[in-house]
Amino acid sequence: MEQDENFYYIAGYTSGGFPYGVTWQEMGLEPFQKEDEIKRKTK
Repeated sequence: MEQDENFYYIAGYTSGGFPYGVTWQEMGLEPFQKEDEIKRKTK
């Protein structure tokens, strides 16, 4: 799975080379934060 500082999941790239996909904000996570860290904090 490809990620960067803006995207949790990069689904692909536009013809201009810009990434698109699911952002960290949409996932409710900080950049490079793991999902299981969130689950542990909420339990």
